[in-house]
This record gives sequence, structure tokens and C-alpha cells, in this order.
Amino acid sequence: METVSQYLKTWLEANLGKVPKDSLIRTAMQYMRNQWEYIS
Repeated sequence: METVSQYLKTWLEANLGKVPKDSLIRTAMQYMRNQWEYIS
């Protein structure tokens, strides 16, 4: 069974490319991806 953090990372990687590059949500998603080692 996948943990919540594993699911979130999978979702993040799958959806990052679907978000417009100049949006604030993409900025937040990129920040989360870049900080992943500290989050998980």
C-alpha cells in the first residue's frame, strides 16, 4: 500500500506538466518538488 507522501509525490510528478508555466500553482508545485527531501 502506498503512503500518503508517496501518493502525493506520484501525483505531483504526473500533474506538474499539465499546469500552465506562468501560474502560481505551478510555482508552488515546483517548490514542493524541490523541497521534497525535507518534506518527506
